[in-house]
Amino acid sequence: MGLIARILIATGMIILLICWILEVAYACGSTLFLKDRTHTWAVSAERRRHDEFAFQVSWITDELAKGRLSSGEAERLMEAARARLGAD
Repeated sequence: MGLIARILIATGMIILLICWILEVAYACGSTLFLKDRTHTWAVSAERRRHDEFAFQVSWITDELAKGRLSSGEAERLMEAARARLGAD
């Protein structure tokens, strides 16, 4: 009876260790499952596109506020930034 209990406890501890390792890896951005990795890559690409677009819009509005761009130039630059966002 004691041997069976020890084997069950050891097996349970090994299973818990494996689950904990998988959770830590997932929290760090790594996963064993292709579907999760594909989704993570798609989200990362979308985030990069959004960040680039936000930077361009911020620069355009700053230049417009400083008077270095006319409203027509700013509009053309905004349209170009939006077109690049849709093209990626």
